[in-house]
Amino acid sequence: MSRTSALVAAALLVAAACSGPRIEDVSLTELIAQAEEPQAAASVIYLWAPWSRQSVELAPSFQELAAEYGLLDVASYSVCVDARTDCDEAILKLPGDAFLRLEEPFSEVVEGLKIADLPAMLAYDSEGKLFVEMSGADRIDGLRPEDIADAIDSVLAPSDE
Repeated sequence: MSRTSALVAAALLVAAACSGPRIEDVSLTELIAQAEEPQAAASVIYLWAPWSRQSVELAPSFQELAAEYGLLDVASYSVCVDARTDCDEAILKLPGDAFLRLEEPFSEVVEGLKIADLPAMLAYDSEGKLFVEMSGADRIDGLRPEDIADAIDSVLAPSDE
């Protein structure tokens, strides 16, 4: 590689690192419709908000699990459901480089779901059926990383009962 090519490559890497994480607006309705289309072994949607301490604490664990289960063809989506500026500030503090932010008001899309609190998780099986739906209110001590891992494992290998 020539010196000029090496300098250009280094400059591009520095520019990418300095630009911060990529934040994309997403419609939860469209994301759910995508998860309901049979494609991956499973699809997991993690819903969180910066005002929910547990959501923010659990977000890095979800990112790690998403990377781990991505190797098993699990599509994972971490979606901030709060106001644009609040999400942006919280995202900058999290590990990772690509994040989703809800484009419609959360109250409009949560009505059809059984989500009582955040954080929340929706897990779809390979046939696009909602297999697991859980939120922080489902446990007295809230959601834990192992709850998310157990839910994904149950989607990947459902029992024949």
